Amino acid sequence: MPVLRATLIFALAIWPLARNAVSAQQVAAGMYAESANDETMHLMPRVRVSAPIAQTTEVGAAYALDVISHASIDIRSTSLRVVDTRQQLLDAGASHRFAGWSLGGRYRLTTQPDYTSHTGVLSFETDLAEGSAVAALTPYLRLNDIGRSGESTFSRSSRMFGVRAGLKQLLDRKSYAQLVYEVQYAGGYLSNPEGFVGAGERSNTDFGCASVIVCVPEHKPDSRLQHAFLLVLRRALSQTISIGLGYRFYLDDWSMMSHTLEPDVAWAPLDGMLLRLRYRGYFQSGAEFFARSFAQLPERDFSWDPRVSPLHTHRLGLDFDNTWRLSSPGPQLHLGASVGLRFYSYRDFGESARRSLDGTLWAMLAF
Repeated sequence: MPVLRATLIFALAIWPLARNAVSAQQVAAGMYAESANDETMHLMPRVRVSAPIAQTTEVGAAYALDVISHASIDIRSTSLRVVDTRQQLLDAGASHRFAGWSLGGRYRLTTQPDYTSHTGVLSFETDLAEGSAVAALTPYLRLNDIGRSGESTFSRSSRMFGVRAGLKQLLDRKSYAQLVYEVQYAGGYLSNPEGFVGAGERSNTDFGCASVIVCVPEHKPDSRLQHAFLLVLRRALSQTISIGLGYRFYLDDWSMMSHTLEPDVAWAPLDGMLLRLRYRGYFQSGAEFFARSFAQLPERDFSWDPRVSPLHTHRLGLDFDNTWRLSSPGPQLHLGASVGLRFYSYRDFGESARRSLDGTLWAMLAF
C-alpha cells in the first residue's frame, strides 16, 4: 500500500499544476503489474504530465515506483542473501520542433537504498526523402553511485556513455524497415555488488558460496565496450492484420555475443483494440572470465554471475491492448494484458533450466 499511497500523493500534487497549464496538457496515471509462477512479482505505478509551452515546444515529467518482490534466479545464483528491489524514477524532458527536424533532451534520476543513477539524453531527429524516412541520433551519459546492501561503508561508481543512430524508411505503402546501431562504453565499477565467488568445486544444486570455503566478492573488468545492431521489418497484410520481424545482434570486448529474434503477428479487430501474438528468442555466449567453478581464484577477473554465462531464453506471448474514450472530448482509459510461457536455461547451471507462466496487466487513465 505505501506504493499506491505515494503515487496518489504525487498525482494529487501535480493535478493543480496540470489544470492551470495550457489547454492541451495531458495528465496520465497508471499501474503496471506482472506476476510469474516462479514467485516473481513486479509492480510499477506511474504518473506522467506533459504540456506544450509554445506551438512547437513541449515539456513533460514522469514519476514511477518500480518494485520487484522475491529474488530471481540471477540473484540466488550470485548472492549470499536474497534482496528485494524497490526503486524510484523521476524523468523530466523537453522537445522543440524546427522545420523538418527536432531537438530534445531528457534527464532521469533513479534511486534505490544502495544505488543512485543520473542519466542525461539528447535526441536529434530529421525527416528525409520528402518525409518517407526519419533519421535519429541519440547520445546519452549515465553516472552511477553504487552501494552494497547492509554495508554502509561500501561505495563505488561507474559511468556509461553511448550513442544510438537509427534510420526508419518506408518501403512502400504497406511496409517499413528500421535500422539501428548503438555503441556504449562503460567504465568504473562494473561488478555485481551482491555477487560473490568461491574457490572449490560445487554441485549444480548449490548457489553462491553455499558449498565452498573461500568466498570473496566477484571482480569483473573495469571497462566494457559494447556494440548492438537492430533490424526491424513490418508489413501490413490487410487493413487489420500486420506482421513484423525484429533481429538484434550484440557483441562486446568481454567476448560476449548474443542474438535476439522477435517475430509477431498483430490484429486490430476494432478501432483502438490490438491483439498480438509474439515470440522472443534470446541466445547468449559467456564472458571470458566466467566459469561454473574455480579450483582457485584467478589473479584478476572472475565471476559466477549467470547473466554473463552462456544462456538462452524463449517466450511465446499473447498481448491485448485497448483504448476507450470515456467522453468526447474527455479522458481516455487505456487497458492492456499479456500472458506468456517462458523457458530459460543457463547451460552451466543444470538445475536452472526452467519454465514459467507469466501474466501482466497495465492500466492508464489520461486526461
